Amino acid sequence: MRRPSWIVRLDRHALAVSTRVVVITGALLMTAPSARAQTTADDAEALIRQGTELRHSGEDARALPYFEGAYHLSRNPRTAAQLGLVKMALGYCVDAERLLSEALAVPDHPWIARNRVTLEQTRANARKNIGEVTIAGSPDGAQVLVNGRPAGTLPLAAPLRLDRGPAEIQVQARGYAPATRAVTIGGGTRESLSIALEPAVATGVSAAAPSVAPAAIAAAPVGAVTPMAVAAPVGIAAPAGPVQSPAGASERTPWLRPLAWTAGGLAAASVALAIVETVTAAHRSDDFNNHTGPAPTAADPAHRAPDCQTSQISDDCRAIRDAWQRARTLALVGYVGAGVFAGTSAALFVLAHRQTLAGQPAAGTEARLACAPTLPAPGLSCAVRF
Repeated sequence: MRRPSWIVRLDRHALAVSTRVVVITGALLMTAPSARAQTTADDAEALIRQGTELRHSGEDARALPYFEGAYHLSRNPRTAAQLGLVKMALGYCVDAERLLSEALAVPDHPWIARNRVTLEQTRANARKNIGEVTIAGSPDGAQVLVNGRPAGTLPLAAPLRLDRGPAEIQVQARGYAPATRAVTIGGGTRESLSIALEPAVATGVSAAAPSVAPAAIAAAPVGAVTPMAVAAPVGIAAPAGPVQSPAGASERTPWLRPLAWTAGGLAAASVALAIVETVTAAHRSDDFNNHTGPAPTAADPAHRAPDCQTSQISDDCRAIRDAWQRARTLALVGYVGAGVFAGTSAALFVLAHRQTLAGQPAAGTEARLACAPTLPAPGLSCAVRF
């Protein structure tokens, strides 16, 4: 059965704009580091204000990206504390405890000093909702995942610290059948798990199956030799070609999930860029509208008047206008990039999930990327088929 295609169309103009954005951004970073640092601090402060307004309205989930953007733009005790507080409100206790500890490590910071009691109480509540799980097992180097996200490799250097509630712990390694354990984490509790993976391919041949070729049995999945197959009379040929095991299928697709997470991270970064540049464009617009220049009068030689909205604008006004246009372009690219990366991430997650459930992909269903020019209109059409 033919599976659906995901089509992504890229216009040549959009590609040219993206190239110019990269060049402009590099030039700005090299020529104006001090001004950019000041602008970054202002942008982080603006994001905190917007996030705080959303939190006051009870919209913690919508406020989270604003505080994350502020923290990544200007990492300091205040942004760490603000992000920790909203993480705690959403139930991410492990992240909240880490961020609040980072903030409280600088007790002399003015904002931390004023809010120290509240921050310490919130951190104490977060620790009450965190449990630990010690995982022992084999083989060494096996990957440990918690709720589908990588958490380290065996042997783990320290217990896993997890939020209170249900969790799914999976251990997987090449050549071994994966193992999954469902646990319920209690606040302040410690649990231990021992997970030893079994080889994914059978190592022995049943003595009761003289008519079945040993090579065919070794190639079959564990448990695939049924009583009917064992009792087959001499002269019935074994199926031609080796049977692909589920482990072999999973070995071909471990790159899908890392690529999906990478695309998701790029989508989040694009959103942060778009938000920052949107705020920057708003500031530059205000600067343009409120800018004044000397306009002396007989009564007031020092009189100033708006000069950016005249037919002959000054060099200062032109620079502000260019900065506004640049920020607006970067914001647009950020929003478009976020949509593209988010769609790519979703497609990769769906593909990885389907192949995991199927055990092995059907013939001709491997992911392929193909691009071709669109005619007669100029542009480029790319298709991901699976």
